[in-house]
Amino acid sequence: MNYAIRRPKTSDPHPPVLIILHGYGADEFDLLPIASQLDPSFLAISIQAPIKLSWGGYAWYELNQTPTGLVGNEESRKKSEEMLLTELPRIIAKEGGDPNQIYLMGFSQGAAMSYSLMGCHDLKEQSLIVRAVIIMSGFIPIEVIEELSKKDLSEIPFFLYHV
Repeated sequence: MNYAIRRPKTSDPHPPVLIILHGYGADEFDLLPIASQLDPSFLAISIQAPIKLSWGGYAWYELNQTPTGLVGNEESRKKSEEMLLTELPRIIAKEGGDPNQIYLMGFSQGAAMSYSLMGCHDLKEQSLIVRAVIIMSGFIPIEVIEELSKKDLSEIPFFLYHV
């Protein structure tokens, strides 16, 4: 799994980690500059989505055109989620981040992935403790709404932003 990082501007041996998930058609470098505007103590890890698009860029899941518009492919989304669940602990350990201080940030498709990760999975089982979630121009995949509504996320702040 490809990713780009921005090292923290502190000497903390195990800094808090900002996980960045880009939008459809972008790559791991697209949102990394935002990390510079946030807390300089974060280790920012921007992950490249696994699906290469024919016209350039990457996607977290396939989009299918239907008579009512674009619909996300649930199977490909789940594959990307499983890959993230497997790889994130390894990447965070390799880069020296603190898995007990994860901040998840996603834009568009990356925001949908963030909702799905929070709603459909117990990240604590992966030894990842999410402290906050930043959603930018995102949406909750319809398949995730019910699972997300069952979870008690009252102690995790969510910041939602839409342009």
